[in-house]
Amino acid sequence: MTEKVEKISTEEFKKHFENLINCLINIAPSRNRVTQMLFLLPKYEEELKEVYEFFSDEKLLDALNELGLEYGEKINIRSGTFFRHLFDFIQGVFVLFHNNSIREQIKKVLNKSVPDLKEEWLRQKLEICLSEPNLGNYAKKFLQIMKEKNWSIPLEEIKKELKDKTEIVRDVLKEFGIIEYNEYSRYVSLSTDVREFIKILEERLET
Repeated sequence: MTEKVEKISTEEFKKHFENLINCLINIAPSRNRVTQMLFLLPKYEEELKEVYEFFSDEKLLDALNELGLEYGEKINIRSGTFFRHLFDFIQGVFVLFHNNSIREQIKKVLNKSVPDLKEEWLRQKLEICLSEPNLGNYAKKFLQIMKEKNWSIPLEEIKKELKDKTEIVRDVLKEFGIIEYNEYSRYVSLSTDVREFIKILEERLET
C-alpha cells in the first residue's frame, strides 16, 4: 500500500521559504556577532579582547579552537574547519543576495524586499571606521584625499596632511577591507569590493 503523502499548503510553503531566507540573512556579518568576528579576522588577541569577553572563558576558547579559531600572533581561521566552511558559505550568500534578479524573485514570493547583504556589510564597515571616536575623522580625511586623486595615491601625499596618524589609519582601513596598500610602490587604492559601491562611499564622505 502506498503511503499517503501529506499535502503542504501554499501558505505553509511560503512560511518555510521565508524562514529559510531569514536564516540566510541572519547569519550575515552585518547581523550576527559571531560571523562579524570571523569576517574581521585576522586580528591581534588584544584587539578582540576589547570587544569580546569570551577570552576569559577557557572552556569556550577550547571549543572555538576546535571549531576553527587559530590562536597565534594573530587570531585567524584554520582551513578545513567549521568556521572556514561557514565563512566560505556566507561568501556564497553574499553573491546570491547581491544579484538583483534573485532578490526580485524572492520579493515576489515574500511580498517584501530583502537586503543586498554585501552592500549592507560594506555600509556597516564604513560606519565603524568613520565613526570611531579617536580615528574616525582622520579616516574620513584619508579617504577624502584619496577621492581627490581618483582613489589611488602615494601614501606620502596623505602623510602631508595626516602626519603621524597616517599609518595607523591606513592599517585600520586596510583591515576593514576598505583600501589596499602596495608595500613596493607605497600606493594606497580602494579595494575591489569598495569600488563596486563607490557611490555609497562618496555619499558617506559628504555627510
